[in-house]
Amino acid sequence: MRALLLAALLWLASEAAGAASYALIDQTQGVVVNIIEWDGVAPILPPAGQSIMQAPDGVGIGWFYGNGHFSPPAAPLPDPAVQMQALLVAGLTVQCAAGATVCTSAIEGTYSVDENSELHINNVYSSIKGGDGLPGGGQTFYFKDIHGIGHPFTAEQFLEFAPAARDFYYGASVAEGLLQAGQTASWPATAVQLP
Repeated sequence: MRALLLAALLWLASEAAGAASYALIDQTQGVVVNIIEWDGVAPILPPAGQSIMQAPDGVGIGWFYGNGHFSPPAAPLPDPAVQMQALLVAGLTVQCAAGATVCTSAIEGTYSVDENSELHINNVYSSIKGGDGLPGGGQTFYFKDIHGIGHPFTAEQFLEFAPAARDFYYGASVAEGLLQAGQTASWPATAVQLP
């Protein structure tokens, strides 16, 4: 009955000249639970546990009210799994360290390290370590960067690159798991310098 009376009063109030937006605020949490039109004069009785305050334009349900001010709700945090996938697809940038003896400018670039790429990287690495050499059996093989451009890697260069890619993938995976569990974590660096 009380809710029906409140609705009727609100409708009458909104029809009156000078009606404005008011927020119904949960007094225990300070959260806006409804927005109504009211002239600020006609008698109105908010539901138990709620107060009423004139709301500036843009204030809506879910906003907070405290210390005489409205504030928007916090933006939702991005999904860590989506962040991780974006990080891995954006890739790991390979740069040659100063005085590099293995790395050459020919392999500098940014390489995707998503799940499929990491599997390919690990397969080539295992093949080299197992004595089978590079794919195609030559002295170099072309490994594509995120733009689809092939870079000529020697076995020695790939043996430096693959662990860096593995560690990047692992670091991203650990950070994603910690963030999913509500803990703090840092994403791994997106660039590596090879010797």
